[in-house]
Amino acid sequence: MGFFDQILSKAEAQVSATVSTDFRRILPSGVPMGGGGAFGGDRSPFPSPQGRFGNYSGSGSGFDINSFRQHFSHYDEVSKTDKFNVWIPVPKAVEDNTKFGMRELSLQCEMSELPSRDIQMIEYRHHAFTKRIPHMNQYAHANFTFYCNGKMLEKKLFDRWMDIMIPQHTGLVEYPQDDSGNPTYETDITCYQYNNMNNEIYSVDLIQAIPVSVAVMSQNWADDSVHRLSVSFAFLKWQSSQTVAGNQVNPNDLVSNFTNDPKSQDMRIKDLPDIPESEEFTSHIPR
Repeated sequence: MGFFDQILSKAEAQVSATVSTDFRRILPSGVPMGGGGAFGGDRSPFPSPQGRFGNYSGSGSGFDINSFRQHFSHYDEVSKTDKFNVWIPVPKAVEDNTKFGMRELSLQCEMSELPSRDIQMIEYRHHAFTKRIPHMNQYAHANFTFYCNGKMLEKKLFDRWMDIMIPQHTGLVEYPQDDSGNPTYETDITCYQYNNMNNEIYSVDLIQAIPVSVAVMSQNWADDSVHRLSVSFAFLKWQSSQTVAGNQVNPNDLVSNFTNDPKSQDMRIKDLPDIPESEEFTSHIPR
């Protein structure tokens, strides 16, 4: 039985049980339930949903199995959490002679996250209502979990990475760039999502990411499970194909629109009165 067949069979069984028990107690006596489908064919106890966009053009029932199946089939079924990959380029200052880097981290990454995004609002009150205006973006940390190999090279790598940021022996913060302008400990992480055919359907870049937290790793004689290393990254921002293309503003366009706008002609600097060079500026200030 396929993935959708399992979901649909469970959903239809639950809906049929609900209709046959709960709704017979709720509906007035004498209301027929119909004889086909989970909701009794065309005589569903649910009315067709209506709203600001008009009537729903479905079969008339509140839930239709065939429409549900056709909907997801049209969009390549569903996106699954295990269809992912992560590229974490290791800064050159962090690399060592073991050559343990981006490819190895990708193979050992057990869990990744597509980053969140919150918009902080500014609130002000206008009469009896509170108006909210977008103010700035806020990004939570992105968390990754890695399997540990027999040499614990991933643990050693993140130990070096964080020690380059703030050396343990000095406690002083290092600069994020070297003298040549190359990043010392910042990197751009890319998270990929694939469909069931292993084709890329989405990707997101974490810009100027740095590891800020490495979780504890338990040691226990009563447990012989595989060690896992959880690392949290902070980053400047994230961007995807939906946030980059077509959303950038050219400052020159703003200047051009201002100077070419007839309404702004009276505000242009060239129309302001000239101040004689021989006179003090303060002489023109009204007293």
